Amino acid sequence: MPMKLNMFIDCRMLVEAGACVEVERDENGVYKGEEIATAIRKVVVESSGEGLRQRAQELSEKMKMEEGQELDEVAESLWQLCLKNKD
Repeated sequence: MPMKLNMFIDCRMLVEAGACVEVERDENGVYKGEEIATAIRKVVVESSGEGLRQRAQELSEKMKMEEGQELDEVAESLWQLCLKNKD
């Protein structure tokens, strides 16, 4: 359930990527306990959730790899700045 503005976009993208399910809301946009339970059951208990779990794991691993690469690039840039300012 999104708590911040950009999380609505993130949620939509993850649903479209097949890595999660969206919890249905009522006509007022409120989440109901039954709908939350249905979404959890679909992902955690039912065999149909296996594909979702696998896709979520794949995306998680991909994000970790990309995050590591970005950190390496930032570290290299900082190192180059330090060397440049040393002279």
